[in-house]
Amino acid sequence: MTWKLSEVQESEANDFVLGIPPHADISLIGLVKTDIDSLKNDVWLSMMAFHTFISAVLKLKTVQIPTVIKVFQSDPAKTETLLFISSLFQPFDYDQSDPNEVQTLGPPAPPVFEQILQNDPNILNMRIVKTMNLLEVHWCFVVIDPTKRTVEIVDSLTDPGQTIMCARSKAIHSFLVWYLEMRDKYKLKDILPDPTQWHQVIRNDIPVQSDDTSCGVYAAYNLWYFCTTGDLPPSNSWNRSDISSMRRFMAFRILEKLKVEHSEKKARWQGVLDPERLRCGAH
Repeated sequence: MTWKLSEVQESEANDFVLGIPPHADISLIGLVKTDIDSLKNDVWLSMMAFHTFISAVLKLKTVQIPTVIKVFQSDPAKTETLLFISSLFQPFDYDQSDPNEVQTLGPPAPPVFEQILQNDPNILNMRIVKTMNLLEVHWCFVVIDPTKRTVEIVDSLTDPGQTIMCARSKAIHSFLVWYLEMRDKYKLKDILPDPTQWHQVIRNDIPVQSDDTSCGVYAAYNLWYFCTTGDLPPSNSWNRSDISSMRRFMAFRILEKLKVEHSEKKARWQGVLDPERLRCGAH
């Protein structure tokens, strides 16, 4: 895992972030200018920039619905599959800012995910990685292990403050309520049906941020490391001096994803407008 770029790649990434053409229309991958601006130094990383980078490095077709990821570890015997669930997937409703508000059910899970569960409900037995965008100002994620009944909190900010911690606790509780209801719906064996009985651990052996705007970068790289190794990065893996390079790398990978989408769209249109197809009346 690296974020090093060549001089040419670095230049491409800088031009992309600064909006210097030419590059394809960023709406092709669901982004707007503010998402690209959030890749600049000392700017909070946007929801879509975060997940577009994650989908690029993990080679995911979508982060809108839960996705099974195979973790490639150096030891084949330890290879496992994870259930990745992004903060874009929100099948439950709660007010993060109201400490007295209780979790309520939101819209049902998307039909695609329901179909996945119907085909194989045992994916709910996998370790789950869930990203969280708290109050739209702080990024972290949790690793849920149904076998151990544990929730590991991976947060690069050692003291996020009472408001964020309250929002984080409510987000975890709400997700566990939904998760346990899914297990019950698909008749999986009950495991500690009361979310308050699950053991929560804050991981403090990871790289930690020393500023107020890099939580998205730390969360994205911690997540990338975890989803490719099955473990969390050592605390000395990177620090504030690396953040600028890490942001440029994120921009470059997003730009690569945009190029691929542009090429595929161009190929689709060329196929539709192919003279031979038109002569034959193909549609």
